[in-house]
Amino acid sequence: MDTREGETRGPDLREETPVSWSRRVWGISGPVILSNLSIPLLGAVDTAVMGHMPGPAYVGAVAVGALIFNVFYWIFGFLRMGTTGFAAQAHGAEDAVERAAVIWRAALVGACLGLGLIVLQVPLGLAAFAVIDPSAEVTALGERYYDLRIWGRRPP
Repeated sequence: MDTREGETRGPDLREETPVSWSRRVWGISGPVILSNLSIPLLGAVDTAVMGHMPGPAYVGAVAVGALIFNVFYWIFGFLRMGTTGFAAQAHGAEDAVERAAVIWRAALVGACLGLGLIVLQVPLGLAAFAVIDPSAEVTALGERYYDLRIWGRRPP
């Protein structure tokens, strides 16, 4: 296919070797894979640390709290995936203005959702613990973990 005057053509993927194509794919997908691993790792590390505490309620509390946050993060996964798709389209079209607009829109939506989580942290936490229904001891410790993690703080 010929290009019209003034149009640019993307890279001809047929000219790439399988090795260079593989490197390009891993170069793009590697950071995404690592970012997807980071969220569950937080809960896993907390669980490992709590395993050294005197009773099983500590591990249960962290497990319940980590479950709640994993659900929150996956519910908001649409923002990350949607942003990736729109940013890729803007990048492919070589439209720097749209690329910047995609990032700013995603940042605004993310900030609003984050603010919503903070404002609604009490009812969301109560609902989550009611649905999971752990024991009283696990609930008490889990609520403390939830309260600390919603703000991104470590225990004092």
